[in-house]
Amino acid sequence: MKYHCAAITLICAFFSVPARADVAISAFSKDLFTGCVQGRDIGSLTKSSNPILLLGSVVYTGKVLNDDGTIGSGLVRVPLPLPLITSDAGSPDISTCEHNFQTSADGSISFLGFSLNAAKSDIYKVSVKLVTRQRLAPIAQSGANVQPWFADLYQNQFKQILQSADAAVTDFFLFDNISIYLLQVERYKKANGGLAGAFGAVVGGGSYSRDESFKGTKLIVTGDPVPLTRTMFKANAPLAGTQLPISGPNVMNLTAGEAFTVSKRLTESSAN
Repeated sequence: MKYHCAAITLICAFFSVPARADVAISAFSKDLFTGCVQGRDIGSLTKSSNPILLLGSVVYTGKVLNDDGTIGSGLVRVPLPLPLITSDAGSPDISTCEHNFQTSADGSISFLGFSLNAAKSDIYKVSVKLVTRQRLAPIAQSGANVQPWFADLYQNQFKQILQSADAAVTDFFLFDNISIYLLQVERYKKANGGLAGAFGAVVGGGSYSRDESFKGTKLIVTGDPVPLTRTMFKANAPLAGTQLPISGPNVMNLTAGEAFTVSKRLTESSAN
C-alpha cells in the first residue's frame, strides 16, 4: 500500500511540472546583431577602449604623451561643457535585442566590439539594453534655435580650443545624439543531467546550465560625429565667458576614474 501511494505521488509530481519548450538557438553570425544599436559606434570610430571619456569634448588627433614618456600621435580631448538634453531608456529591463547562439567551431569571435574565445559545445546568450540618450540642446539666437557650435555664445570657446592645436591639425570633432547601451553576454554549458538548465528549458534534447565563472559586459556608446574647422568660428565673436548657463545639465568631461565608476554603476544597476 505504501508503495502504491509513493508511485501515485511520483506520477502526480511528474505531471505537475510545466512543459518546457526548446530555446531557439541560432548559428553565430555578425548579422544577428544588426539593428541592436542605433548610431555610429564611437569606440570603433576613434579606436578608443573607453569612448565615454570623449563625450563633452572637442576631439582631434595630435601629440600625446605615451606611458613610456615618449611623444606620439593620439586622440586629444579638450572639455567644453555644453547644454544637454538627457532622456532615460523607457525601461532598463527591456532589451533592444536578445539572441542565443552557438558557433560551428571553437575559436575567437567578435560582435558589437566584444570578443571572446567561443567553444562550439557552449551556448551564448547576448542581450543589449539602452541605458540613456543624450543630445546637445539648441541655443536661442535671433529668434531661432541653433546648434551650440553655430551660436555666438560659444564662438570664442570653440575658436580658442581649435587655435590652441598645432597648425597642422585640420580635423576636429565633437559628438552629438549619444546613446549608451549595456551589452551583456552569458555562457551556458551542457549539464550532466536533469532539467535544471539556466535557460529553464531543454536545448536539442539536452540541459544547459549557466557558467557563473564567465563575466561578459561592455558599454557601447554611439553617436553622430560633428566635424569642426577653424573657419567655422568668427574672429570677433562676443565674449561669452560671462554668458554661459550657470544652471541646468551640461555634457561633462569625465576623468578615467570617473568613467570607470560610471561604467561600474551602469553594469550593476542593469544586473539588479
